[in-house]
Amino acid sequence: MNKLTVIITAATLVLGTTAGSIAYAHKDKGKGEGRIERMVERVTEKLELDVTQQQALENLKNEFIGQRTQVKEQVKNTRQEMLQMVTAEDFDEARALELVNQRALAIQAGAPDVVNAMGLFLDTLNAEQKMEVQQMIEKFKDRRKNRRQAQ
Repeated sequence: MNKLTVIITAATLVLGTTAGSIAYAHKDKGKGEGRIERMVERVTEKLELDVTQQQALENLKNEFIGQRTQVKEQVKNTRQEMLQMVTAEDFDEARALELVNQRALAIQAGAPDVVNAMGLFLDTLNAEQKMEVQQMIEKFKDRRKNRRQAQ
């Protein structure tokens, strides 16, 4: 594999794991940030991160939590309006689509900062640490897959 492929693969895997972790944390309302903290601690220990790497991971966590908080607030407002639309005499499809697009735009607006922070973190890792990250992501994906099949 060339260097660009490895970097893109690693970035995709970290983003996938991070997104999966956020989704899982969101499932247990109110416990999300605690789960993210535990994940950061686990990654720090497992990868034996140095101070620079820890700072980059902390920055990624902060960007991610900031984005999550912003989107979560918008979803709360959107959810209430959608519930009102469901019980209305006529469903306003145009307004529903507008609400969906607003949420997508909120996610897109914060994505560059999260991706940049992820890139800065990944750039601090050596090849062995990146392989460990890939293994952690695969293990996480397998657990999620098994959980879904059990339901």
